[in-house]
Amino acid sequence: MKAAKILGLTVLVLPSLCGAFFLIPIFVLQIHLSGACQEIAAIARDEQAVAYLDNWVSKNILNQGYTFVFGMHGRVWVREADQYVNITQLPEESISRIPNEYLRLEIVTVSGDRDQPITSTNVGQIAIGYGRNQIILLKNGKSLLSYRSDDEGSGHLLRINEAVYAYCADARF
Repeated sequence: MKAAKILGLTVLVLPSLCGAFFLIPIFVLQIHLSGACQEIAAIARDEQAVAYLDNWVSKNILNQGYTFVFGMHGRVWVREADQYVNITQLPEESISRIPNEYLRLEIVTVSGDRDQPITSTNVGQIAIGYGRNQIILLKNGKSLLSYRSDDEGSGHLLRINEAVYAYCADARF
């Protein structure tokens, strides 16, 4: 009888403990992902960081004759004529607050012409951030209705002001 009670207690306690241990990593992961959202939002709200990133793109990418730009995992490639060039001067991490080893950059032009050089007058938006979390800078009066099919109602896209948004892919703001 005692063994049955002990066994019965063990059977009741063991699934509860297993469930708790299963849920703890999910809870910790959610805290981490939410923290990443708050971090990208904080950078997007930092006027000095945003101005620095905007100026860095203007100085190093725009009006240089590049027709294609892509940045991922701390590298930025541009197409100049028929060859790809690696931009070695990355943003200063202490100002941008974005770790260069995870830097990601995307520039969307207003016109769909891939052979047209990227200039300050034909850029519609600049997305710069780390991993899948981005700061989106709208340029030349363009508006943003969605980003990667997410709108403000989804919780993944946070409007900072009329020209700056924060995007968090894995969690919600």
